[in-house]
Amino acid sequence: MELVWVEKYRPKEIEDIVGNEAIVDVFKIFSKEESMPHLILTGAPGIGKTTLIGCLISRIFKDDQKDPKDPKDQKKKDCVLEMNASDERGVEVVRTKIKAFLQKKLDHLRFLILDESDAMTPAAQQSMRRLLEKHTDARFIFICNDISKIADTIQSRCAILRFSPLSPTDTKRIIKRIAQAEGVTVDEPSADLIAETAEGDARQAINLLQTLASISKTVKIELTRKMSHIPPTSAVEQMLSKDRTLPQAIASLDALFEEGYSCEDVAKLVFKVGKDRSDLFLLEEASKLLLRISHSPAPIHFYALLHQYLSF
Repeated sequence: MELVWVEKYRPKEIEDIVGNEAIVDVFKIFSKEESMPHLILTGAPGIGKTTLIGCLISRIFKDDQKDPKDPKDQKKKDCVLEMNASDERGVEVVRTKIKAFLQKKLDHLRFLILDESDAMTPAAQQSMRRLLEKHTDARFIFICNDISKIADTIQSRCAILRFSPLSPTDTKRIIKRIAQAEGVTVDEPSADLIAETAEGDARQAINLLQTLASISKTVKIELTRKMSHIPPTSAVEQMLSKDRTLPQAIASLDALFEEGYSCEDVAKLVFKVGKDRSDLFLLEEASKLLLRISHSPAPIHFYALLHQYLSF
């Protein structure tokens, strides 16, 4: 069975990480120095937080591997505890599993890595804060999407590294590199659309690329548009043409919904068209539309936008 490409092409070295160059440079320093602070890595999913930590830990223990008789990665297994806090989020986990790990007698700095740590309960975070203060021979690394859910008492004891979504250029670099390695041809419009659809999430971009490649080794825009569920830009531009009547524009909109596109799909493209046209009025109305459909995804919100825009 074919490997999932997200795992197959996961970077193994710090230098292979794409995007967030300033943070990558900081991690290069961490890998060379004997000390580092507790860390909070925060940002959207799929932008390299967990991967970068994995690269750092691998380098630290690879460089520290001095005994050739020592089983491969044995020291790493002893000194590193990785947990997903969304699965093990309660205070009991802190009191048992984490506490036991921190109390082991080791001759090396140990690392506790808590992925999705914003899912931890307040009680668990309170217990964690006490462990942060007590165990100076350990480094706590919290990985989260929403730092506002991490207690201030933990934030104040950590260096906070804020990751940004990948730029379209960086996302396309990843897409093209993997496509070349897999013998897949991706046309430029498809690469652009994959990057646009992913919105800075490398994991999402790679998964879409693998889906497309499983259908055809030559990826063209028609297939990409169909599989990414993005409405044709031309259809939305036509809908927003000033020479259209309101009934004609509504008919174009309804046709998009009948083809299975969601309110969010169409609204995002309306915003993009406004941006491409440098149309401030359309951008403002599209922003309001996105907010409204986040609460109530109904076509009536689009009808109001079309009425206002075509009357403007």
